[in-house]
Amino acid sequence: MVDISAYFVAGGDRRIAELAAANGLTVQGVDLRQAERAAHFGNTVRFVSKETALRSSHIIVNAMNLTRSRRSRFFNVGYFSRESLQQTRKGLIFINVTRGEIAPESVLLERYQSGQIAGLGLDVFTREAEFATLFTGGDVLGEDLTAARTLVDMALNRTGNVYVQPHQAFHSDLAVKAKAAETIKHLASWYRNNGTRFDDQLPYS
Repeated sequence: MVDISAYFVAGGDRRIAELAAANGLTVQGVDLRQAERAAHFGNTVRFVSKETALRSSHIIVNAMNLTRSRRSRFFNVGYFSRESLQQTRKGLIFINVTRGEIAPESVLLERYQSGQIAGLGLDVFTREAEFATLFTGGDVLGEDLTAARTLVDMALNRTGNVYVQPHQAFHSDLAVKAKAAETIKHLASWYRNNGTRFDDQLPYS
């Protein structure tokens, strides 16, 4: 049995859980609003604590919104810290599809080189505006950007089990149509509720 844990916390994508389950994976979710999220997912995802997910998962997918405000209970800069990832199974597959600041590249690279992480899938990086300049002759500033550049080079040179792609790679024809349909659905619900709320609305603060 392969356990995959999707970290939602302040958001998340039901499609991740659906695709994982369809491929025979046991799906766990991590979210501070477990009761609301369980209902949102139709009780198809078993919600567990961060610690349980770290210890039991073969695959971790980060699908969290980035929350930089330290006053928010959803603050998650550096959420996947060195100490957190040291608790995981050896041979973990780690996938980050939302924001690099949640899982610093210096920590991911260190855990990969130690063998704790066996594979990385990334389409986001820390401080992406600065990160982009690395490919146009800009200076490398800070350990996370240095590690990010190393990870990209490993992926391009096929010298590691690292996969990277542009963050816009989800803009397939199918995805664009689905987003357009969701946008119209939310607009209709907003007007149906007299401009007070959407039908699918969860707290983020």
